[in-house]
Amino acid sequence: MVYLSVIKDLYNSELVDWKLSKIPDNELCHTNLKSAITKKGKPKLIHSDQGSPYTNETWKYLCDSNNIKISMLRRGNSPYNGTCESFFGTLKNECIYTYKVNELKYSNIYNIISDYIEFYNYVRPH
Repeated sequence: MVYLSVIKDLYNSELVDWKLSKIPDNELCHTNLKSAITKKGKPKLIHSDQGSPYTNETWKYLCDSNNIKISMLRRGNSPYNGTCESFFGTLKNECIYTYKVNELKYSNIYNIISDYIEFYNYVRPH
């Protein structure tokens, strides 16, 4: 299994940064946010679901120390995170499901997703 963390700009639907990991831990999400800050600057606001990487003290400290307001609604009701959930559905339908299971090895999934995100950001209409 592979886990994908994305930071999406809601203004233009661009995926500012993304990271892959074999485990959905704090490091995946925190590294993703730090990298996005380096690339595009500090966002004023970040929306997320209530997964454990986004509800722990380390995430809160990371956001607070960068003056980023955390936006999170109650469980099962995250319309702001819907744009990322929609991207994940699009990624699966337009990319992942076009491969056979035996073609989706960890060694090549990075390139598959990288190519799709390049297409998503710069070619595919939103």
